[in-house]
Amino acid sequence: MTSLAKASTKILFYGNDSLFAQALSKSLKEIGYNQIKITANHQDFKVELSGSDYQLAILDINEAKEFELVRNLNLKETIPFIILSRLDDDRHIDEAKKLGVSAYLAKTPSLAQLRISIRIAIGNPAFDWVTVGSHNTRFQKGKIFCLAANGHFTNIYLLDGRKIIAPSSITKTVQTIDYPKLKQVHRSYYVNLDKVESYSNTQIFLPFTIDHHNKKSKPKCIPISKARMEAVLQYLENR
Repeated sequence: MTSLAKASTKILFYGNDSLFAQALSKSLKEIGYNQIKITANHQDFKVELSGSDYQLAILDINEAKEFELVRNLNLKETIPFIILSRLDDDRHIDEAKKLGVSAYLAKTPSLAQLRISIRIAIGNPAFDWVTVGSHNTRFQKGKIFCLAANGHFTNIYLLDGRKIIAPSSITKTVQTIDYPKLKQVHRSYYVNLDKVESYSNTQIFLPFTIDHHNKKSKPKCIPISKARMEAVLQYLENR
């Protein structure tokens, strides 16, 4: 990661130990990360997380009940995060793994540990942001469920059911988004196969209805073409 990329990386910190928070902030700046927002309570952390585009969250967690913050906010689907803690027993480490933590470090981490953990955490393309559409809609790549061709346009469906219209063909839109998890299942559809929960040999079932480019109906499934069936099913079965 370049110095410029580090300088532009926004980090959100949670922890009620103000002295440790200031010391960590100083350490982060020493390794090139200058945009750090410190929050000392759950509500402030939640507000900041929903209101700004942070690339990483670091949480100082020293009580078992604080794991509820991570669970309630479903952080693993929102932002890469690192936990710093004095709770170094297997039970709490396993709990953190279940919650999707990118790294779990004992307090107080060295500069090398911080640098390596951050590099790994923010290297996940699912959390990369992309801007498309006439309204410059911004969203994370990992939030995409599928892309559907719509003539010279592309309908992008997010996991929450929102539809974004990209003013370009599906081929060009896929190139613009540049997210390896999107797999072509049909000439008119690309799907984030890691998010698929139900499928058969010939179709992928959707958690919501979508607009079809040549039908008035709103189907709840996407066909898998014969040419791509073997590769798609193999991927789904081996996830």
